[in-house]
Amino acid sequence: MKKLRTLIVLMMLILPAWVIQAQSSQGEELVIPLSNPGKAGLLKASLHTGNIKVVGYSGSEVIITVTTNEKEISRVTRNGLTRIPNSSFGITAREENNYVTVSSSNMNKEVNLHIQVPRKFSLKLRSHNGDWIVAENVEGEVDVSFHNGDIRLDNIAGSAVCSSHNGDITVVFTSITPDAPMAFTTYNGDVDITFPGTLKANLKMRSDRGEILTGFDVDLQKNQPKREGSRESGVYKVSIEAWITGKVNGGGPEMLFKSYNGDILIRKK
Repeated sequence: MKKLRTLIVLMMLILPAWVIQAQSSQGEELVIPLSNPGKAGLLKASLHTGNIKVVGYSGSEVIITVTTNEKEISRVTRNGLTRIPNSSFGITAREENNYVTVSSSNMNKEVNLHIQVPRKFSLKLRSHNGDWIVAENVEGEVDVSFHNGDIRLDNIAGSAVCSSHNGDITVVFTSITPDAPMAFTTYNGDVDITFPGTLKANLKMRSDRGEILTGFDVDLQKNQPKREGSRESGVYKVSIEAWITGKVNGGGPEMLFKSYNGDILIRKK
């Protein structure tokens, strides 16, 4: 048996407009069997424009539902000709050894992905424009990057690295991987992270135009002046970093939190 078990390309054929509209309202579904059911896996999903939602469930397959937000277009246009909507989602899904990749070749169409994965699945999710990327009920390493949109992770066990330029980041952990460093950064938006009370971490925090709030007892560290230059050149630069650092429960892996226009909230569950 070849290592590559599944290669599915969804390119919808030109159908009558009323058929396409009915399918678009319900979405198109891809069911992808895994090479090693019951074992941990990795999902990598990327879009240029659109939203991604990933939900962990008790099954052993990856189920992808593809929809679009495009509005219904009148069938009849000028000169008695009928307009046929461009309904091709251009979605490619591929699986190899429990590594599933999902991508869209259509740069100009907004596509929404709703993906069900077995609970023990790591995620790597990317989108440039949209409203949100959401992940729920998964256990593993979660890596999310979204240029314009909010990131929401709920009921996560493991670790996470999240970055957005314009959007809030909200994460709720049920448990965390010991000794796993994490980072949560956005330029315009709040960073709101909830950890178990047993968190052990070295916190590195910075908000240029917002507040930093936490429910943990943080042992704040004094920043030491940083000196640059040499005696030979006769030029010295002394600065104190704008980062706030501290230890929680004696310290542990580094947890980085950064926002330029927004608050940082570190909650204790």
